[in-house]
Amino acid sequence: MKTKYLQIIEITDVSNPDFKEALKIYIDSFPANERQAPSVIEKRVADKVSRLLVGKWEDKVNCMALLYELKNEEFILLEYLGTDANYRSKGLGSKMMGYISKVVEKLQKTLIIEVENPNFGKNREEKERRIRFYKRVGAKLLKGVRYVVPPLDGSEPIEMNLMFLPNYGNGKIPGAMLQEVIAQIYEEIYNRPRSDQLLQSFINDISETVELE
Repeated sequence: MKTKYLQIIEITDVSNPDFKEALKIYIDSFPANERQAPSVIEKRVADKVSRLLVGKWEDKVNCMALLYELKNEEFILLEYLGTDANYRSKGLGSKMMGYISKVVEKLQKTLIIEVENPNFGKNREEKERRIRFYKRVGAKLLKGVRYVVPPLDGSEPIEMNLMFLPNYGNGKIPGAMLQEVIAQIYEEIYNRPRSDQLLQSFINDISETVELE
């Protein structure tokens, strides 16, 4: 797909030079506690477990996204979305999200987005800006749901919010379904069992019906 500025392609061959360029953006865009090891990303892409999309502008890879289709579910997780520091604030992330939206729509799925909770930790303004970005492209925020992910560097757990794109079930999702989706994310993405202590610390607090805003 091409836009005026951006060409978006899927990379399936990890020997492709564009894969290495995408990894550089990935490493630069995410802190260590949110970042899978590059070897994990490489294996997931090579095994076609994750889909790697790269955006090229001026014949240079300047943004990337990783998608993971959850097993036996109607949901796809946006694992990562990152832009080269030299190309930020140019609308490339919005164009990539527009493309992803079409991919998700074609598959008749719903995209799940993990975004840091601005009520915890530092950089509140940056976290709020990220939520506003996803809302601008049509994502809806789950109301009243505590969601915590395990750190990928052995440090402290990370308080997150979950967002859905497009809107789901006229703005409502059954709590039992959401619990199942979160358990799958823990198993498939973070390699944590359903009995995981961190998961159990919040998953049973999810209400019977969850609204999106």
